[in-house]
Amino acid sequence: MYEIVDNLMKQGSLEELESIVQRNVELLRNMDHTIEFHSLNYSTVVPKKKVIPTVGSMLLSLLTFWLPEEMETIDILADATGRILPRKMTLLIGPPGSGKSVLLKALAGRLQPLGGAKMSGEVYYDGDNIKSGKFLVGKVADYIEQGDTHEAVLTVAETILFSWQCTTGGHHGYARARDEASAEILNKDDDNHVQPKNVTIVLGLDGCKDTPVGNGMIRGVSGGQKRRVTIGEMVTCPRPIKLMDSISNGLDTATAYDIIRSIKSFSSKVGTTIVISLLQPPPDVYNQFDEVILLSEGHIIYHGPRTSVMEYFQDLGY
Repeated sequence: MYEIVDNLMKQGSLEELESIVQRNVELLRNMDHTIEFHSLNYSTVVPKKKVIPTVGSMLLSLLTFWLPEEMETIDILADATGRILPRKMTLLIGPPGSGKSVLLKALAGRLQPLGGAKMSGEVYYDGDNIKSGKFLVGKVADYIEQGDTHEAVLTVAETILFSWQCTTGGHHGYARARDEASAEILNKDDDNHVQPKNVTIVLGLDGCKDTPVGNGMIRGVSGGQKRRVTIGEMVTCPRPIKLMDSISNGLDTATAYDIIRSIKSFSSKVGTTIVISLLQPPPDVYNQFDEVILLSEGHIIYHGPRTSVMEYFQDLGY
């Protein structure tokens, strides 16, 4: 096992990484989790849009400036219902402002009705409502935000290792292994930090693993590398549900393709449930996904297999 990891660290081969994943599949128990969401609604109150100013409207505003500002209600999510299956990559796609981030936060249990907002609907993991109290949602699902927030003085390797240690305590074999013998093998891997090392390599961060992450005051890695560190922090955690928000921001097409392909390989073999939102994925990246959820103005206008998208809209007359 460790010889394979050493070779991988030298060569950075995705094929060798897949062989490691395949080996671990024989040791890990089933991690399949299905997500269902029913009638999700989220609305908020905002100032009413103003018309193009004219001489008349400006004079009227001078006479009515003391009146309270007109408000209107906008629907960010409108009756969103669907089911996300394990071992399949689901692409959440839509124009800016369509509600992608809000839907991901709702699925992760992080959505809160702030500032007069209203929300309703239910989310289920394997038939159990996330509000039931039977489990802690934060220990089941990871939500990867659009922003990159890190401790600037830590190196790339230290950041990913710290994330892994915080979520596993350094050993997690007994929680995921098929049996006690498999747990012993996995815990030996944990002693050598195999999981964080693998994640560092597959994300193309091995060459800068000893470089501080940095910030505005401390020189560190580039913006694209920092984005990959954010992804690595969450991917290295052993939670079975991954909800990733615009993870390709700041990445070139080739890097985004490699990351998506690696995540798909791990998901299909281990059983992780993956939902990734992207704005304008290139064809090679788009073709890596199995399912597609298309959002427009808070409404789900398509939810199904990627291969059936064209046929669906052609049948509608497009």
